[in-house]
Amino acid sequence: MQNRYCLPVIKSQKTEVFETLEKHGTDYGYFEVWLDYIEDLDMEFVSDLIGRYPDRIILVFRRQNLEPAKMLSHLRREILDSATGKNCLVDLDITVQTEELEYLKSSGKDKNLLCSYHNYESTPPYDELEKMVARMEEYSPGIIKLSTMCNDDEDVIRLIKLKVGFMEKNREHIVLGMGEKGRITRIFGALWGNALIFIPETTNEASAPGQITRQEFDKIMERIKQ
Repeated sequence: MQNRYCLPVIKSQKTEVFETLEKHGTDYGYFEVWLDYIEDLDMEFVSDLIGRYPDRIILVFRRQNLEPAKMLSHLRREILDSATGKNCLVDLDITVQTEELEYLKSSGKDKNLLCSYHNYESTPPYDELEKMVARMEEYSPGIIKLSTMCNDDEDVIRLIKLKVGFMEKNREHIVLGMGEKGRITRIFGALWGNALIFIPETTNEASAPGQITRQEFDKIMERIKQ
């Protein structure tokens, strides 16, 4: 098992989530569980999930492509109250989940926060990326994540430059490019210290465009070692 490997888990039923985790428990160090897609979601499931897989769960509240979430706000807060401070990570996006981020900040429950920024259309100019990072730092996250669509080589270069800045500051981070152009950033990220490596079992199970499957990723890493 590669400790930084993270499996995206987008399932509609609680039983499907547990079956997936049990099947791949020895292949991945982390599991990114997308809560808003689980139709029979409840608090008992979340507690059980964290209890069974301590220090290996990332709770995601958003939907793919930043579509509007369906989960009721009171349930989101209950889960945040239950999960924060526990042995898991809570992923909140700076553009669509400021309400939850402000709630954590005001309550002082941000110890296991992964603050993220996702842009499924483009990679903003470098100065805008820096401003986004500054906004995210206001919430004192343990990990900062940026994932943007790379439409050309210049987008890739901006993300790598941003990543180098994090490395120089010894800041825990994840920087990724989406799309075909962005795939190279996932290789650089793995080699240059991304906190997590998001790799699905199949392309159909990917949570973002451009993710590399585990088998393909292992082959690439082996070639680089050789």
